[in-house]
Amino acid sequence: MAARDLLLEIGTEELPAAFAEGALRELEARVLEALQEVRLDHGAARTYGTPRRLAVVVERVGDRQADRSEVVTGPPKSAAFDADGRPTKAALGFATRQGVPVDALTVVETPKGEYVAARVEEAGRPAAEVLPPALAQVLPRMHFPKSMRWGEVDVSFARPVHWICALHGARKLVFRFGDVESGNRTRGHRFLAPESIVLRSPARYVEVLREAKVLV
Repeated sequence: MAARDLLLEIGTEELPAAFAEGALRELEARVLEALQEVRLDHGAARTYGTPRRLAVVVERVGDRQADRSEVVTGPPKSAAFDADGRPTKAALGFATRQGVPVDALTVVETPKGEYVAARVEEAGRPAAEVLPPALAQVLPRMHFPKSMRWGEVDVSFARPVHWICALHGARKLVFRFGDVESGNRTRGHRFLAPESIVLRSPARYVEVLREAKVLV
């Protein structure tokens, strides 16, 4: 399966030095957790930071989810079928939630007795579809010794977020956090290279920032 590197960079106002190490560890953990949740294979992760940015690059993130095939257990058989063997509302609701016809339900033996079950088959979706909403959950899940709110936004972070750069290979991944929309732009040194910079690939992240007078 084709794969390409993933970058998530969070640009902020100046972070307290004491926050940085723990924040980078958690950022890596949250991004890897998100990739697992959406069933995307990946390679190793590396984190980068400065007083104004937290970033992680994950190597070889798949272009498509793995297919899903699993047996999901529902209500007990006694609640799923009436005395005449007809499906009850419990069975109908379970089948609807799993996206299968009610006559596809089976009965399985468990340590707690007989339960109805459904085999769920789900074809993998493109990474371009599942990554933006997955990454959108990374920032709200992060914790800091102290967080703050800013402006009129209903989110909090260690310090106000000014930009988010999110790329899967050359493709930008768009989602929102508060009043910031992610894209393919990063920023260099505040005074020596203040203009925003279009980043074409996660592989060039360190190089591009070095050219913009930033050492991550």
